[in-house]
Amino acid sequence: MGIDIRTARTTIVDEVDEAVDELIRELELNTLKAQSVAILYCHYDYVDSGIIEALHQRLGFDVVGMTSTSNGTEQNYDMYGLSVAVLTSDDVGFAAAMTESLTTDTYKSAITATYERARDRITKDPALCFTFLSYIEAITGAEMLRVFDLACKGAPCWGSSSSGVDLFFTHCYTIYNDRIVQDGFVMLLLDGDVKPQFIIEAIPDELISEVRGVVTKSADYHLAEIDGRPAVEFLNSFGLNATKDNLPATSPLMVYYKRAVEPVALGVYTVFDDGSLLVAANIEEGATLAIGSITTEGILQTAKKCMERVRAVPNKQGVLILPCCSRFFMLSPNMHAEQELIREELDEKKAPALIGYSGGEICPVQDESGNLVNRFHNYTITACVL
Repeated sequence: MGIDIRTARTTIVDEVDEAVDELIRELELNTLKAQSVAILYCHYDYVDSGIIEALHQRLGFDVVGMTSTSNGTEQNYDMYGLSVAVLTSDDVGFAAAMTESLTTDTYKSAITATYERARDRITKDPALCFTFLSYIEAITGAEMLRVFDLACKGAPCWGSSSSGVDLFFTHCYTIYNDRIVQDGFVMLLLDGDVKPQFIIEAIPDELISEVRGVVTKSADYHLAEIDGRPAVEFLNSFGLNATKDNLPATSPLMVYYKRAVEPVALGVYTVFDDGSLLVAANIEEGATLAIGSITTEGILQTAKKCMERVRAVPNKQGVLILPCCSRFFMLSPNMHAEQELIREELDEKKAPALIGYSGGEICPVQDESGNLVNRFHNYTITACVL
């Protein structure tokens, strides 16, 4: 019953057959169940290598995923490899799909139509959706999630915007079988006996300001006023000196949405001349804001707490983990410290794990009634335990 997970990894990039043979050996395909799907994260060197297409052909079932700043499994990790998890089940259905190339004119209809096609291939509404988004400057990840959330009627969504090897988000791709693109939205719908546990950690409580403000004017991703004043004044009351040329990269907004039980960390993308802000996701009027502080110690502290919560989940078959890529770069020069901590903190039996880095995290959070609400995050570490 449920889902079995097995993982594999290669660092071979210039020999297609050798790389695929290594992955196939580790995945033990002779023990697969009735339905299977693969999720992979890789360095962008694999985009033109032919390995992803060849792996899809050898597997004979759908492959979805994205490029990632770094990637790994429960066994090993680094920046320059390809890591894959195969999910296989006798009683869970899988339906994967990718949109056409997205533009500002077509993304809403394309995401909705693609979801409907995928939904027709499973027997009932999905119990879980995995989503992998291209980084598209003109269409935010939160906006793509909003459209998908409407299409899937709020089914739990977990996933990421793709990431690359720098914070300029170059070389960011999404993957669906032999399609590897920079302007697509990939979805994987699961139906049946699926009971995922979602875990998210952002900033330690002691690194979140006690001073709070209330959003008094906002629209979509445009945060205009906090406590009746231009939003930037709230940031600068903490000494951040935020301007369009000096964004608060290590001081995210901690957003306490109405009826939420935990805050969501969001980045500030732009400071406008009138003191309003362009932020990573919609912040409703009436929400409460604080300011967080990102430190090396805080990153490792929240990663450890996340893994403690993962270990506490009983009867798990495996876990998918996505920290924000900004956490990776902020740990410089020891950028792999978080991955090493994750690997060390996994169960002694080393439950299968697929680890990547996110350009914007997608993970549900609970409201005060216990209902899951899909949210877009920055600066966090998220886990989906199966």
